[in-house]
Amino acid sequence: MRQRFLISFLIATTILVYSFGRLPLNGQGLEKVFAVCWLVFAIVVIFGNLYGLLHKRKQKMNSTVTVRENESKHRSYG
Repeated sequence: MRQRFLISFLIATTILVYSFGRLPLNGQGLEKVFAVCWLVFAIVVIFGNLYGLLHKRKQKMNSTVTVRENESKHRSYG
């Protein structure tokens, strides 16, 4: 799952860098609206994938600690 976020992050960043120079940011009317909306959408996609990468890593670390705490609480007398 982490690989999917990483690949999506890299592809979205590459597309943003490639298209930044080609978008008509100095255009008029609908051209400019399209360019700004496209950039905002691309940035949302990049930050979403970055959040997914960081959140999965943090969630995995928290689940490892929880399992270790539960293992230490088991005692057998006998």
